[in-house]
Amino acid sequence: MEMNNKKKVKFLTVISGDRYIEEFAQVSLPSYLAPDNLPYMAEHTDLGVLIMTSKDSVATLKRNPVVKKLEALCPVEFILIDDLITNGVYGVVLTL
Repeated sequence: MEMNNKKKVKFLTVISGDRYIEEFAQVSLPSYLAPDNLPYMAEHTDLGVLIMTSKDSVATLKRNPVVKKLEALCPVEFILIDDLITNGVYGVVLTL
């Protein structure tokens, strides 16, 4: 059995709601997928991505082609945070 000596790294992000998912997929995620960002981390570490989101947003995220590129790069987990999401106060969700 081969041991993985790479450092374990988790990239965490919070995203939910159609408008924010679209912005995330068009702006943030392509930047994260630039060669010297997450691909570099995936090559040099045991990288995993945790996306904290609402139950309703998981299917939308999984259908997105850019999210599929992320899933091809490293393991992606979706953590449901419906109990933390408040309408109109996005900063509170990030804090919690």
